[in-house]
Amino acid sequence: MRALNITTALVAISLGVLIAGCAEEAPEPLSLQVGAHQVVFDAPQSWQHFDRGAEQFFKRDSDQIFLNDAGPVTVEGFQQEVERAREVFRGGSLEQANDILNAINWRSAFSSKDRWDAFYASLSQARGLALGRDHHDPFAVESAYKEVLVQLATLPDRDIETLATEALAEFEPADRRTVRAQNPMIVDGRQAWLIESWDRLNHIGLMRYIFVLDNGRFLVIRTGLGQLSNMEPDFDAITTSLRFR
Repeated sequence: MRALNITTALVAISLGVLIAGCAEEAPEPLSLQVGAHQVVFDAPQSWQHFDRGAEQFFKRDSDQIFLNDAGPVTVEGFQQEVERAREVFRGGSLEQANDILNAINWRSAFSSKDRWDAFYASLSQARGLALGRDHHDPFAVESAYKEVLVQLATLPDRDIETLATEALAEFEPADRRTVRAQNPMIVDGRQAWLIESWDRLNHIGLMRYIFVLDNGRFLVIRTGLGQLSNMEPDFDAITTSLRFR
């Protein structure tokens, strides 16, 4: 009976060690700051990770997966960036405020040249260009920021398909590649748009993009070089497990 008890105890201990070992092997979710996006997801195993701030890069042999902050794309996103730039200006740095404004790709949001010209005039005032950056009038710059925000508020909202199609042009040449398939998605309760593209002539080099709309900005989950079929399980795992913080 005593031998049986010892055997039972050893089996229990072995099971406990096995369970603990399995628990330890479960990978922790990866938390990353992708530009303005704070995200958590299941990291792909056996991939190298390179932290480039607004671009997070995963590599396995010749396969590549990226996460990018593609910047503001909606009226709300534009307004938030302008307000952020204004706070930087109020803190005493016109140059840093202008860096924020200059990084915004908002030309396509204006449907006519007249509207764009009127907006650009106010934007130039906000950047302190009227009298030169060394001699800008702080009151005039402050007033111009208000006018920029007023004009942005009059812009119509655009659908996510249009926004994603425009953003795609930032990642690949439209003259050499074309869209193979696209459809709407939901990622962590947020609107998203999936686009698959390939070479315009040969229909090779299939790539996948998912544009996720978060707080007026796009987080882009995309493949790079490599075979999509090889990357698909890990790509899908990132997408399905991804959560915004």
